[in-house]
Amino acid sequence: MSEAPAPELFDLYDAAGHALGSAKARDDVHRDGDWHRSAHMWIYTSDGSLLFQRRAPDKDTWPARLDASVGGHYRAGEGLRGVVREAHEELGIAVDLDEFVPLGVRRVVSLEPGVIDREIQDIYLLRRDLPLAAYHPDPDEIDGLALLDAEEAACLHAGTIEHAAAAVLPRGARTTETRLITPADLIPGRGAYLAALARAIGDVLAGRAPQSLQVAHSHEGAADA
Repeated sequence: MSEAPAPELFDLYDAAGHALGSAKARDDVHRDGDWHRSAHMWIYTSDGSLLFQRRAPDKDTWPARLDASVGGHYRAGEGLRGVVREAHEELGIAVDLDEFVPLGVRRVVSLEPGVIDREIQDIYLLRRDLPLAAYHPDPDEIDGLALLDAEEAACLHAGTIEHAAAAVLPRGARTTETRLITPADLIPGRGAYLAALARAIGDVLAGRAPQSLQVAHSHEGAADA
């Protein structure tokens, strides 16, 4: 009989981001609501589009919703190279550390039945002008990809438009199609976050240094602020 895999361990932090010097299994962290570190890497294009991944339907948080291009927790003892690892594992792309544009840190609490997810998220931009079919999303983690105009994505998250057209690569497909994305596809509570991302992308494309992300402590699943 094969042994059960070792649990994935996360380093623990306080709400201010100070390391507590201990680690805990992922399931226990999400059960107990411990603060831990993660990262969002958002891939944008030269025409101002933003790449989203659709989370797999069996995810413990926000199944089947559109999320950051690459997202994941840092494993215990892991730093920025964890984002590089996630990019390769989730999308099959190679990334160099010096390509990242850091946007700051976001603190977020996501509440779902049986899950209290308190994350300190490092946020990065990465420019890639690739067709969707050039990515190789992990079918165990990702249910597809969607490419939306960043400004329209922000408006959709804010609730000021009802839908937006997106180029979509469904799971297992090698050709794209166009679909309408609605609020039901989104993780709620991200209006201010996506607005800040859209502004940052506009700054970078205009040759300006982006402002540090200014998003207050937020609760995903709650009404947008």
